[in-house]
Amino acid sequence: MISQFKYLPISDRDKSWGLYVVNAGASQIPPDMQYPPAGHPAKHHFSWERGRILNEYQLIYISQGKGIFESKHVKSVTIEAGTIILLFPSEWHRFKPYPNTGWHEFWVGFDGTIAQDLVSKNFFSIKHPVLNLGFHAELLDLFRAIASTVDLELPGYQQLASGMTFHLLGLVTELLQKQRVKHANISSYQIEKALTLLRKSVDSDISMEVIASEVNLGYSKFRKDFKMHTGMAPHQYLMQLKLDHAKTLLSSTNTAIKEISSKLGFQSEFHFSKLFKNKTGKSPLKYRQSLYMKQL
Repeated sequence: MISQFKYLPISDRDKSWGLYVVNAGASQIPPDMQYPPAGHPAKHHFSWERGRILNEYQLIYISQGKGIFESKHVKSVTIEAGTIILLFPSEWHRFKPYPNTGWHEFWVGFDGTIAQDLVSKNFFSIKHPVLNLGFHAELLDLFRAIASTVDLELPGYQQLASGMTFHLLGLVTELLQKQRVKHANISSYQIEKALTLLRKSVDSDISMEVIASEVNLGYSKFRKDFKMHTGMAPHQYLMQLKLDHAKTLLSSTNTAIKEISSKLGFQSEFHFSKLFKNKTGKSPLKYRQSLYMKQL
């Protein structure tokens, strides 16, 4: 058996960063080996009969082997190679490899307001802690880099390790989104073409029906697929592009607001100003003036 892990002291400064690493490690559990291996602190060690409850989140990646997982919210589920298990604070759980296969596991324990916000905003769910992502070398590289960073404990290691953990959470989210897009039978090529067309149309008042036609999709399917791919409706995406470009023109040029409105394809200066204030909290004039005041 090969096992490497480290449990870390957490300072108030570490907590103020918003995300901090509590522990990290990796284990290769051969067939018929006791699980979990000895050496972990009492609050992290557990037996299959009792299970355990943690005070932090943990991401566990099973790169080889098979096993079983249960939690308060999830009945017994088989864990295949390529599975991420996300453990939640105060949630009873237990897991183990099958005796005839063993498994290879990598993990990082973490907590902080950033992690709590991601869960409260439904990026991750306690009801869906088992994520079948398949094998991805980038996942393994991140887990190994986190473990290596906390093992050395060089100055600033906690912020570096927590940054890599946030990257890891982002990668998991990206892979999940790609799975959803694939299972929904969405043509990524058509949506990517639509994204290009919308970026080229930032200075026009093009209709979404025209964009749908350009990519050979009916409008209803186009809108549904676009939102699945990007998280926004097509018109919302275009408005965001227009507002971002407007901010650039307001901050870096002396172009009149009426001219900016016309340049970006808005029906009127009034419509542009109303939308801009609704999205930013300031009228275009107030936005430009606030930037000018900051430079004084």
